[in-house]
Amino acid sequence: ALVAMLVLPMCMLGPRIFAPRAAGASYHRRQFEAGLTSNLQEQLVSQPAVKAFSLEARAQGIFAEHNVLLAGSCLCLGFFSALVERSAGIGIVLLQVVIMGVGAYMAYGGQLSIGSLAAFQTLFVNLSYSLSYVTQYVPNLAQAIGGMIRIDELLAEMPRVQDSPHALPLPRLQEQICIRGVVFSYGGEQRSLDEVDLVVKKGQSVAFVGESGSGKSTLLSLILRFYDPTAGSVEFDGQDLRQVTQASLRGHLGVVFQESFLFDLTMRENIRLGRPDATDAEVEEAAKAAEIHEFILGMPQGYETPVGERGGRLSGGQRQRLAIARAVLRDPDILLLDEATSALDPATEAAVNATLARLGKGRTLISVTHRLSSVVGMDRIFVLRQGKVVEQGNHKQLLNQEGYYYQLWNDFALRLTEDMLVGDMDSPGLSVCGQGNRQHTEGATCCDSSAHRTAPGRRGDWPRRFRHPTHPARHPHLGVVQTGSDLPPPNRWLPFPLRTTRF
Repeated sequence: ALVAMLVLPMCMLGPRIFAPRAAGASYHRRQFEAGLTSNLQEQLVSQPAVKAFSLEARAQGIFAEHNVLLAGSCLCLGFFSALVERSAGIGIVLLQVVIMGVGAYMAYGGQLSIGSLAAFQTLFVNLSYSLSYVTQYVPNLAQAIGGMIRIDELLAEMPRVQDSPHALPLPRLQEQICIRGVVFSYGGEQRSLDEVDLVVKKGQSVAFVGESGSGKSTLLSLILRFYDPTAGSVEFDGQDLRQVTQASLRGHLGVVFQESFLFDLTMRENIRLGRPDATDAEVEEAAKAAEIHEFILGMPQGYETPVGERGGRLSGGQRQRLAIARAVLRDPDILLLDEATSALDPATEAAVNATLARLGKGRTLISVTHRLSSVVGMDRIFVLRQGKVVEQGNHKQLLNQEGYYYQLWNDFALRLTEDMLVGDMDSPGLSVCGQGNRQHTEGATCCDSSAHRTAPGRRGDWPRRFRHPTHPARHPHLGVVQTGSDLPPPNRWLPFPLRTTRF
């Protein structure tokens, strides 16, 4: 008994030594599983690019690397788990051998009877089996500890933005949104926004324009309070957004993103996500406002039609209109558009822009876009460059300044002009009219004959023709216009002069 009492605790040394190693191996296995799952999801989503660029071998190689790492971690976990489970059993067997040896020696010397030795051995075997059952659960516990550590790390991460203890509800916007001396960086030394100051009056339609990386979407994220500025403040009617609750702020905002973010639900349920307590009638009114009500009614299941994963059963324009309906359902004071039409074809873009312009009336409209045709009618345009607001004004004022916006507009007009080139060489010669709103064939009287100039070829003469749109309400350069007089002078919106000619 004395030997058993002294040696039995030593049998637990194995689990004590190897259990932490098994827990560590379980933690690493969870990490490698997460990496493998993330890579697999990325490869599945990017299949068109993988096939288009013949990246199958590279994708297989990366997947194989993740598998090798996961396999190694699984082997390590299995090894240490087996040691935890078997080390106690091996120790108990060795202890039984020691007890049998000591007991036999004592029985031989007459200090212990054979019956007592057999009874003690039976008692010890029963006790050791109970102990071995306990050690069998240690590997499972070690694996669970690895997962619990991962979960604990996630729960310990603090959100980037939190409500202050004394945060107040934000009332409706009464006067203006003010961005004062805002500096923002995503963690590095380079500033995404650098001392930005601007004011958006209530009821204004404004746009943030500039090259990619200039800070347009970052400004929108600060207004949504996805981030807090590194320095400076974003204020609604003089109230710093850091002093109000996030829920009350976003309750006044309606957002339409470039990606529509539809869920695998019915059309009605996707729209209702904008305001979960909305009635069916309110959902349908929002759909009518977004001009998708008739389309939904034409579906076999109407509003109960599933949209599929990520809205895969709908076209790009239909997805955006559902997203617009979801935003409108909130009846927001402020409508935010983050490249809402950049992924659409020109015709669909023009139609969606017309809807957004109509819905923006009576609301504060803030748009982020790189398509300058959609900002011509805005009350104010803020031009960003390398994180700073370098110009501001309406479209006409900015063009008259002939600054950075003028350069962006010319580049944009050039790209659109090249897109307008058509290859039908058998139709009458057509030209772009800078002032009128009709097609002009060669020799026809133009509303301003001086508006037509020869377009010298870039990289040689262009063997194609310009075609002026026949319907001014869907002008590809300027969006929705009423008459030809709304068009700017040709030398203003084109980087080269034009005249009537056949190419």
